[in-house]
Amino acid sequence: MDIHAFIDKGYAQGKEFSEKFLSSKEFILPTLQLIASGTSHLKKQILAEYIADVLDKNRITPEQVLLEYVKQPRMWLSLKLGLCANLPVLNPSASLLTVWYRRLVWTYSGTKSTQ
Repeated sequence: MDIHAFIDKGYAQGKEFSEKFLSSKEFILPTLQLIASGTSHLKKQILAEYIADVLDKNRITPEQVLLEYVKQPRMWLSLKLGLCANLPVLNPSASLLTVWYRRLVWTYSGTKSTQ
């Protein structure tokens, strides 16, 4: 089974990150085509670059992109079991398209790592 996940390799925040995220396996071609109507003839990489550009120039909103993203069919679902000690402070949803936040995770051994 192929993993359809985005891996941030240290991309610059903003347009570069958006291009890499949109061109990753996280987004399927039909979703990108829905985001940018009239572009069905473009290859995925070119389409991702186009969407990142119009997103950077505020011609489309992050919410438009994210709405189509969450509508995509998925083969996986992430869940966390257990009680939540406190609610996390959430970043604006638009930031998902421009930067991948690292979070501190405590392992069972008590050491910390970043994700």
